[in-house]
Amino acid sequence: MLERIGEVLGLSTLEFDELYYAYRYIKAQGVAAETDVVKITGLGIPLYQALADVKAVSVENIKEMLSSGSITNEDVQTAFFKMTAEGEVFF
Repeated sequence: MLERIGEVLGLSTLEFDELYYAYRYIKAQGVAAETDVVKITGLGIPLYQALADVKAVSVENIKEMLSSGSITNEDVQTAFFKMTAEGEVFF
């Protein structure tokens, strides 16, 4: 999943390492921190919007949910899988 995104975006090794580190941190913590989502978004991955689509809320609500610890690792995984599904932005 991350490899597919890295290939589509043409990420350098350093950028891919940043993506992997941020994702790994979210997975280890079990919840997403806004700093990690900002890092991932900074690499050209529309994670805020993908999370908003998964949760059926606005991007502003996602920011609030991140602040309160309401975005789980499972939400992030679902967002990544959605973005890499057939017909989606990183397929």
